[in-house]
Amino acid sequence: MTSKPNKEVVYDQTAPNVKISFNKETKNLNIEATDNISDNIEISKTKNKITARDEAGNTTEIYLSKFKIKRHKIELKIERIIQNKITISNESIKIKYKWSPNKDKSIKKLKSEIKTKENSIKTIYSFKKNRSLIFQRSKIQKKDNEEDEDEEKEENKQRDKISQSNSQRINLCQRFILWVVQIKWFLAESVVQ
Repeated sequence: MTSKPNKEVVYDQTAPNVKISFNKETKNLNIEATDNISDNIEISKTKNKITARDEAGNTTEIYLSKFKIKRHKIELKIERIIQNKITISNESIKIKYKWSPNKDKSIKKLKSEIKTKENSIKTIYSFKKNRSLIFQRSKIQKKDNEEDEDEEKEENKQRDKISQSNSQRINLCQRFILWVVQIKWFLAESVVQ
């Protein structure tokens, strides 16, 4: 519960949203959290867990089974997401970032991939061309359309190659992760009510 003098009392039951993104300057991950009420969100990180806690004590916990930083590559695997002690996702989410450097050590190309059991999104961003290619695959879709596989592949190639501006490309993975967390939170809220 939060209150301010001469203001309405607000009961805060909403856990913060966590956003994990690639930082092209540091070549590492940014971990940020937002909340609909709290301005001050505490983020703590260990090798296997990310926790975001708002001023009212609501928490989002992301459990990692893998977190590796190698030369020109970052990999992590999210095993579980818990908000306010309610598991909202037990589905494994694999995230990879891989880049090729220029001579000045800036990034020439950035490849990113987000995989779940049923879906994957891959992107390739060229900094020089300021262009992205985005590929989406769904195992469910593939099973449903086996008879029309050749025709479907051609349609998917044309549909999936979408050019994005620089700001849209950098935020694509961030929006996907935020979307997954928000959907899982919504499902958890529906169960609680």
